[in-house]
Amino acid sequence: MEEIQTSFGDRINRFCENKIFISSFITFQYKCSVERLNPKSKIHKSVIEILEKHGLYKTLENPLEKLKEKDKKRDKDKEKENKNQHLSTIHTKSSPYESNSSCSSATSLN
Repeated sequence: MEEIQTSFGDRINRFCENKIFISSFITFQYKCSVERLNPKSKIHKSVIEILEKHGLYKTLENPLEKLKEKDKKRDKDKEKENKNQHLSTIHTKSSPYESNSSCSSATSLN
């Protein structure tokens, strides 16, 4: 086992006495990184269950979920900002029925 660890270096993770995890195999086999495995995909679900069983997926899943939450919050903030900007534009526009002091007053025609 030590020989394998020395040969592959940081490309493998040893997680039990006699087990290793090769994350690049996930990329090769599923055409995506471990972080991009989709729990809703039937193809990915089995490998996610195996990774979870050995405690290898849980730590990778949390940062991705945090990023998704940040994206949702950012989108909500943008939506709120756009709504506020739209409302302020509506409030600053003059009504055609309001008098405008810069207009010249009507003169009578004689």
